[in-house]
Amino acid sequence: MAEFYIEVKPKVTGERLVHKSTCSALPPTESLAYLGAFGNVNAPINMSRNKYALVSGCPECIPSE
Repeated sequence: MAEFYIEVKPKVTGERLVHKSTCSALPPTESLAYLGAFGNVNAPINMSRNKYALVSGCPECIPSE
C-alpha cells in the first residue's frame, strides 16, 4: 500500500494533483492534504473527485488514467 496526498491549492487550470508520498515532484508538506494509504492509484483519485471537480494523478508518480 502506498500513501497519497492531494495539492490543497489548485493549479491555474483549477486542477488538483494527487501524489504518492514517494513522488519526486511532491510539493512542500504545507501545501498538501493527506488522503490515506491505498492499494491502488485509482482509489485516492476517485475519492478526491467526490470533493473537488478537477482531480488528476501526478504525471511524475501516477500513470495515466
